[in-house]
Amino acid sequence: MLDLDILDEVIDTSLKHQVISKSFLVKTLGTELDKCSKYSKDHFKSITFKKMKNLYGLYMPEGKININYDLLCENGYEAINEDNYFLQKNIFMIYAMLHELEHFKEIEKIENNKKYESDILKYFHEDYLFNKKVEKDLSESFIGVLIGFLNLKNTKIYENIYIKKILLLTEKLYVLDLREKIADFDSIKSINQALFNHHNFKEKYFDTFDFFAKFFYTSILNGYVCKKDKINFPLFDFLNNLDATEKLTEFDFWDNKNNTIDLDKVSKIGLYDRLKYNLPVTVDEYKLVKNFTK
Repeated sequence: MLDLDILDEVIDTSLKHQVISKSFLVKTLGTELDKCSKYSKDHFKSITFKKMKNLYGLYMPEGKININYDLLCENGYEAINEDNYFLQKNIFMIYAMLHELEHFKEIEKIENNKKYESDILKYFHEDYLFNKKVEKDLSESFIGVLIGFLNLKNTKIYENIYIKKILLLTEKLYVLDLREKIADFDSIKSINQALFNHHNFKEKYFDTFDFFAKFFYTSILNGYVCKKDKINFPLFDFLNNLDATEKLTEFDFWDNKNNTIDLDKVSKIGLYDRLKYNLPVTVDEYKLVKNFTK
């Protein structure tokens, strides 16, 4: 949960109709890092503010977080008054940074061996970055891919490759990327828990409280498309686009005999875990959560 003292400072700044500063974001990151494991603390190197095309933030594998402060400041919202406008803007800025911190904690999450989450994140870290189909789509030369692989520790090369992939995959795959879904789920949940547990936030700033509650439910439905009585399976969609559906056979809900998903086993996984990991949900379950976004 986001630190409540941090939330109080965000509220104070917002009521002055001001945008939170870079130094405040650094302070918030430090507070949140203190809650992390020793591995994450030791791994962290720096936070840098820089402009990046179409990106609010970017985690770098060598322990650096880039934040596009200017783009976050430009981001606007519909709000009934200026108090709510600045609250929404400033809390969104905190969310954008926490989202990158969640990427930063992915190795820690892998080592925690939480069912499904650990296996899924391990795939993205070990296989996805240099998936052959993605590289072909990017029209990267063999030498270019090899240089990128050998120089993964070169953060500039990594950043260039990753940003190119994001720009290419934004409409096609980015919304299905489970690293993004998991980072969204945990960062927005942290914020919403703080808003809920604050002594009077819900009562005094209900519109902003409601905004982020709906933002959470909208985010966890990302990747799902419901048409009439049919709904897709986003994890399959993502892996299918990468010619990597064989990854599904490693999960315990896969029926190897019939080469398909065992829906009875999947249904025993909690609804929010299924949404978090882009696993199958029913049309009724989708509609139930969709109602919370309205």
